[in-house]
Amino acid sequence: MNYRFRENFMEGCSLGNLLLAALTDLQGGFDRAISSIADILNIHGFVLPATLESTELCAELTDGSTVVSEVNVRNPFMPDEEEEPRSGSDSSTSSTCGTPPSTPPKPEDQKEKIKKAPIKRVYLQNSNVEAFQPAVRAIEEADIIILSPGGFYTSIIATLLVPGIRDAIARSAGATVYVSNVTTQNGQTDGYTLEKTLEVLSTYLGANAIDYVIANNTQPPEDVLAPYVERGEELLLPTPEMAASKHPVLLQGQTFQEDLVAGHVAREWKKAPMLKHSGRRVAAILYTIIDKEMARHRQHLQPQTTPSSAVSTMKPKRSLTSTFTAPVTVLGLLAATTLLASVIRR
Repeated sequence: MNYRFRENFMEGCSLGNLLLAALTDLQGGFDRAISSIADILNIHGFVLPATLESTELCAELTDGSTVVSEVNVRNPFMPDEEEEPRSGSDSSTSSTCGTPPSTPPKPEDQKEKIKKAPIKRVYLQNSNVEAFQPAVRAIEEADIIILSPGGFYTSIIATLLVPGIRDAIARSAGATVYVSNVTTQNGQTDGYTLEKTLEVLSTYLGANAIDYVIANNTQPPEDVLAPYVERGEELLLPTPEMAASKHPVLLQGQTFQEDLVAGHVAREWKKAPMLKHSGRRVAAILYTIIDKEMARHRQHLQPQTTPSSAVSTMKPKRSLTSTFTAPVTVLGLLAATTLLASVIRR
């Protein structure tokens, strides 16, 4: 599903997006297409679109220029003129496919690629899209909200730009967890540190919105890092201050640090080794967070003995009469305009 084509006008298209585009046309709706994909792949839980309306992701760069469409936002180079997206293209299916050029493209060795300036901000071309209400309700009722690894601007923040999504996260009593990428992403977060990603994320999500951060704290082997270094990508490692939970963005939140990549390096035939999160280790930390939240909630149910002047910076639970029960509802932002509401059964 994550496979992306690397040649011709299909460069950058993911297999998952192509399936979604085809099923949207066949089923007559993006939500129906997602439901069909979920059935085909036997997904546990349910997947919800953030919006059913068409829009384009745009980025304003620090040099004042603008790029339009997800594929150009994440590309480290400025798009060629013939590759500019057509006005009014349908991106509600998160399609990143370019359009075939009207004239044969120049050979690669004749093209002069211009490095894209850093991203200043991202926004939706149609900022009046409406959030999908079932997605809003799922966020509001979630016990844990997970911002998962992925395209920093093109996946996580793109979803937060849909009006109503960020407010739903703010209203939710569930803890918000950010699972950091292992490295920076060429074209999106060049030169960023883990602290910088949190600062930028807070400008879109809101101050004090992140309760927990999960980050890798281990230096992988040099042969694994080599292709990342060649692309100019760097590790996103937590600082000692973050380990002590003193980072100003996190406030009273907590950073979980662990070797998330050791023993989980993908080595595919004829390809350089790739860093990937260990699902087992990330899941173990998430269970720890759930246990902490359940314990904190039980404390709220007990008679209050703390001074009235004490103020908690963590989000309050919905009601002192409600309680965590298994299964726990977990909501994760998976990709641009796509949400996953899952259920953890313990």
